[in-house]
Amino acid sequence: MASSSNSEFQGTYDIFLSFRGLDTRKKFTDHLYEALKREKFQTFRDDDEIERGETIKSKLKKAIENSRMSIIVLSKNYANSMACLFEIQSILEQSKTSNHMILPVFYEVDPMDIKEQAKNLNFGKKKVTTVEEVRGWKVGLKEVASMARMGLDFGKKKVTVEEVRGWRAALKEVASMAGMVSRNRTNGYEAKFIEEIVVGSNQLLIPPTKDFVESTQARNIEKVWECLMNDDVRQIGVYGMGGVGKTTIMKHIHNQLLEKKGKFGNVYWVTVSKAFSITKLQSDIAKALNLSFRDDEDETIRASELYAALFQKKKYVLILDDLWESFALERVGIPEPTRSNECKIVLTTRLLEVCRRMHCTKVKVELLTEQEARTLFLRKAIENDTVLAPEVEVIAAEIAKECARLPLAIVAVAGSLRGLKGTSEWRNALNELMNSTTDASDDESEVFERLKFSYSHLGKKVLQDCFLYCSLYPEDRPIPVNELIEYWIAEELIVDMDNVEAQFDKGHAILGKLTSSCLLESITEIHGMMECVMLHDLIRDMAIRIIASSPRFMVKAGEKIKGVPYEHWSKDLDRISFMDSLISGLPITPPDCPRLTTLLLNSRYGMLRVISDSFFINMPCLAVLDLSRSRITSLPESISNLENLHALILDNCSQLKYVPSLKKLKALTKFVLTFSEIKELPECIEELVNLRKLDLSRNFSVLKTVRRWKLRRLSKLQYLRIDGTRIEVSAEDLLCLSQLKVVAVNFHNVQELTKYAISQQFQGLQKYRLIVEKYDFFEELD
Repeated sequence: MASSSNSEFQGTYDIFLSFRGLDTRKKFTDHLYEALKREKFQTFRDDDEIERGETIKSKLKKAIENSRMSIIVLSKNYANSMACLFEIQSILEQSKTSNHMILPVFYEVDPMDIKEQAKNLNFGKKKVTTVEEVRGWKVGLKEVASMARMGLDFGKKKVTVEEVRGWRAALKEVASMAGMVSRNRTNGYEAKFIEEIVVGSNQLLIPPTKDFVESTQARNIEKVWECLMNDDVRQIGVYGMGGVGKTTIMKHIHNQLLEKKGKFGNVYWVTVSKAFSITKLQSDIAKALNLSFRDDEDETIRASELYAALFQKKKYVLILDDLWESFALERVGIPEPTRSNECKIVLTTRLLEVCRRMHCTKVKVELLTEQEARTLFLRKAIENDTVLAPEVEVIAAEIAKECARLPLAIVAVAGSLRGLKGTSEWRNALNELMNSTTDASDDESEVFERLKFSYSHLGKKVLQDCFLYCSLYPEDRPIPVNELIEYWIAEELIVDMDNVEAQFDKGHAILGKLTSSCLLESITEIHGMMECVMLHDLIRDMAIRIIASSPRFMVKAGEKIKGVPYEHWSKDLDRISFMDSLISGLPITPPDCPRLTTLLLNSRYGMLRVISDSFFINMPCLAVLDLSRSRITSLPESISNLENLHALILDNCSQLKYVPSLKKLKALTKFVLTFSEIKELPECIEELVNLRKLDLSRNFSVLKTVRRWKLRRLSKLQYLRIDGTRIEVSAEDLLCLSQLKVVAVNFHNVQELTKYAISQQFQGLQKYRLIVEKYDFFEELD
C-alpha cells in the first residue's frame, strides 16, 4: 500500500511508492524508501494499515496526480489488497493523461505471477474469476449491467463487476511493462537490487527536484497557449524542424480551443502544405467556413468575398498548418487580426524566415529531453509482454539518443524495431542506425537517413513497394484505404489470391504492418465514414528521396503545374503521378516509357482536356491508368493496345463521349466509367473476361444496348454496377455470374427482380441495389 504517514501531505513528490505492506513493509520497501530518501527523492508512501474510506482514497489519488513517477512493488499478495488495486488503477490512469512514469518492481514474483493474480482476484474466501460466476451468485439478476449497478458484497466490502474488470486490466497492463525483476538480478542480494532501482529511478527523473517538471510537449503547448491568451499578440508563428511535433501541438491547442469557447467563438484549421498557391489557400479557408467559390472567379473577387465572411465572424482563431511561404493577408482576403476584432492567426512552419515575414510572435518548438526520448522510444519499441535485460536497456537508450530527440524519428525507428529478440539483434540495429548517418552532410540529411532506416527495416520488398506507392498521393492528403489497396492489386503488389476479398485482407494486413511500423497513420475521414491512412510530410519527403533513384517515380501530385516537358518523361520511370495537379496538357510526341506501370492523371481540378491519340504507344507495361475527373471528350486510340493494363479508371469524366475498342485489354480486372456522356458502351466490353470489377453507373445517356450474352461472358465479376443507366438486366443474366458480391442494376420488370431476390446468390451478396421502375431496394451501397 502507498500513502503517507502524514495523510495531510503538502507539496509535490518525485515518487509515489505503491506496495503491499503485509509482504514488504518491514524489510524490502522500508530499505527502498530510505535509499530513495538518501538520493534526495521526495517519496510518498503509506505506513497506515487501516481500511481506507473515500476521503483517504481521494488523497491517495491527489498524491499520485502530483507525483512525477510511481514505483509499484508487485509481490505475492499485492492483488489481495483493494487499496493496492485502487492505487495501481489510479497510477495507470494518470500515466495515460500526463507524463507520469511507471517503474514496475517484481519482488520475489515474475510478471506471469502477477498476470495470474489478475485472473484470480481473492477477497477473503471469495474468488472472482468470470462474470458468469458472479451472475450465479445474485439470483434474479438477468443482465450483467443491472448486476454491476447493484454491486456485490465480499465480506464487508462492496465490489462491482466493473471494478473487478478494471483491476484485472490494470494488473495485466503493469505486468506487461518493462520493469525490474528481483529473481533475474543480483543473485538475490536485496541491497544490490535496491541500488539498481534507485539508479533506474534516477535515470527516469534526471534531475530529481521537488518542483514539478512538465514534459517538453506540455511546455511547448503552454508557450503557444500563453500567446493566444495575450491580447497584445495577434499573429503567432510556431516553428521548428520537420518531425518535431508542430502539428501535434496545434491539434492539441485546436481541441482545447473548441472545449473552452469563452475567449474565441470559432476555430478554423487549414492545412497549407508545400504546394502553395493563393487560390488554393482561398479555397481551403472558404471550405473551412462552409463557403464556395465559382470556378471562374478570379483571385481578387475571391479575396473580397473571403474578407467579408471573415470580417463578420470576429473572435476567431485561424490556424494555418505547414506554411512554406509568406503571403500578404489582404491578397488572400484575411482581415488583419487586431484587438478590436479579437481575432488571431497561428501558423506552423519549418522556416523561421516565414515567421519573420508574416510579422509573427515566434514560438520555437523544443526537442525532447534525452530522458523523454528514451521513454518514448521504449514505449513504442517494446511489446507489452517484454521485460528488457539490463544490457538491452542500455542499447535501447543509445538507439533513442541516435534519433536526435526528434519525436517522429524516434517513433519511426522504434516501430521498425518492435519484436527484436536478444542482445545481438539490438546491438546490430544500433550499429546499422549509426552507420546509416555516417555520410549525411547536414542535420536534415541525418534525419532522412534515420527515417530511411525504418523503411529499410520493413524487410520484405512488398512492404517497401506498397509504402513507396503512398508517395504518389499529394502531401497532407488522406489516402482512402480501399482505393489504395485497389491500386496495389492492379499493380500486382498483391498476388496469389483466389478472390478480391482475400486480396483486400492481404492489403489490410500490409497496412497494419506499415502503421505498426509508424510509417503510416490510420485516420477516419468524411464524418467517420471512410477509412484512410496518411503520410507525415517528413516521411513522405523521405519516400520522395528514395524514389528519385530506384525505383524511379515522377511525382507532381498536388503541385500547381500545367505541364511537364517531354524530356522529363524518361525511359527509367516506373510510376508517375499528377494526382490533384493543375496539369492541362501532355506532350504531343509520345513519351518513351517502356517500364512505366502506373500513370495517375486524376485531379479534382479537372484541367486535363486533350490527350493525343498516340500518347500511350510506348508504354507497353502500363498496368494502372487513372484519368478520373478529367475533361477529355475522347479516349486516345492508343489505349486499345495496352495489353498489360489491369485497371482503367474513368470516374466522373463528365465530358467523355468516346471510348475506343477494348478488345485487346484481356488483362483488365477493373474498369470504371461513370458520369460520362457516352451513349453506347465501349466496343467488345464482353471480351474483358478477367474483369472482377465493372462500374458503369450514372452514365445517364447510355442507350439500352447491352444484350444478355455480353454480361454472361464476364464470369469472374465480383462487383457490378450499372445503376443510373438505361441498361436493364434479367435475373438469369446475374445468376450466370456466380462470384458476384456487390450488385447495382435495373431489372426489366418486377418478376425478374423477385426471381433474383429469392435466389441463393442474392443471399450471399455483401451489398446491393436492385431497381425496377420506380422502386429502389438497396443495402449499404453508395
